Amino acid sequence: LGIAAVRALVAAGQQGGGFGGARLVLTTTHHGELKALKYADDAFENASVEFDEDALAPTYRLLWGIPGRSNALNIAARLGLDPAVVADARARAGTASVEVDSRAPTTHWP
Repeated sequence: LGIAAVRALVAAGQQGGGFGGARLVLTTTHHGELKALKYADDAFENASVEFDEDALAPTYRLLWGIPGRSNALNIAARLGLDPAVVADARARAGTASVEVDSRAPTTHWP
């Protein structure tokens, strides 16, 4: 549903419709399928906010072209969640987020 909605918004923008004829759609998501749209369609782009894993806080530095990675399990582990639960959650996370993360560049725009 999310992908269908985003594609419909982009199509409306390309036709001069959408929200007042807007040609830009911004979304925020943890869904790997939405992040992966960039690799299938040049109309899409990714960006994220850098996250300091040591401080467990965002740096608010924009990383253009890089989809954000979920740090939820890293944070949960650092806060003391049972390691067996964290390992099980990682195993259940699915391949979509791993696939997107593996395709994401490791560098960012200055």
